[in-house]
Amino acid sequence: MKSFIVTLNGYGQLLKENFRGKRLFDYAGKANFAGITEKGRWGYIRLGQTLEKAYFSLFQKEGDFPGEAFIRSLNYNVFTGEVKTFFLAGFMTHAEGLVVETEPAFSDKELCGLLDFASGERSRFEFAVDKGEAVAGFKKDLPLAGLPFPCSMGGRDFSEYLCRGKEFTLISDMIEKTSSTLAEHPINRVRADLSEPVGNLLWLWGMGKSKEVPSFGERIGRETFYLGVSGNLRGLPELCGFKVIGDVSGGGEDSLLWVNNSLDFNESRSIWLKRFEAFDRDILGAIRQRCAGEEYRIIFIFDAFTGKNAFLNNEWGVYCAVTEEAPPFRLKKRIRQGRGFIEEFSK
Repeated sequence: MKSFIVTLNGYGQLLKENFRGKRLFDYAGKANFAGITEKGRWGYIRLGQTLEKAYFSLFQKEGDFPGEAFIRSLNYNVFTGEVKTFFLAGFMTHAEGLVVETEPAFSDKELCGLLDFASGERSRFEFAVDKGEAVAGFKKDLPLAGLPFPCSMGGRDFSEYLCRGKEFTLISDMIEKTSSTLAEHPINRVRADLSEPVGNLLWLWGMGKSKEVPSFGERIGRETFYLGVSGNLRGLPELCGFKVIGDVSGGGEDSLLWVNNSLDFNESRSIWLKRFEAFDRDILGAIRQRCAGEEYRIIFIFDAFTGKNAFLNNEWGVYCAVTEEAPPFRLKKRIRQGRGFIEEFSK
């Protein structure tokens, strides 16, 4: 039996938002999606508050989550074996300790320059930068602790959210020092002259550490593959034991294929619709053709994450499950334990 998990990262917004009395999603041309889901069962599935943790917890125990920073570090080959603790790294704008700009946009060159200064030319930590995202690696083996995501820091006094305890003195002191030294950095002087928000505060979050997790495919007794059409989940599928492929036909006959498609929230709503229409035509069309005349299972999951650094208060996503046979599991209206359901669905 062919099985597919299709995650639509951000497309939950198309289900939420309306235009002229209709959901935005209703304006998309989606003949293949409509054909596949004609007899599907719709409901809600509990995901989580951060993107990577949400999808990790569908395939692995939540307690085994190695942190967003470690997952993203897997995409870089620059960290030495001495690194024990990873953080996501970025810069915010503060005024007298209060955060006034949580996620100012920086070029990779600007990020590298600011991080090189904050790290003491990499003497305090190693770092890697790609497409406006940075990961910092520390040699010290720190206990796991939480620093809030930048998106939740607006209007707050950053000092109240620093990790306390002697183990984190290195981290807290470094962050506080940047709040007074970064403002005069040449990169920030140029940005100030251009009336652009400056990065006068280093912030670290998404703490993680290396951790091996069992293969999801071995647990369900099937080959598992991953196709990222456009996506924010690099590193996570491989960590969970999925083999990355380039097209729908790459999986075996009795395999599970996970397909992810992510919205770019820098684009307009009309572009979102066009992207889903292309996904429907090219990917869902190929899946529908591949399943013609055979038994199959497909679950679509719509989440509302607006980016990798988003933090949701509402942990629920929307799902639509399609099975050509009576499933040996219950399709509940609200699935509270996503991992158990995905495991049953995938066997």
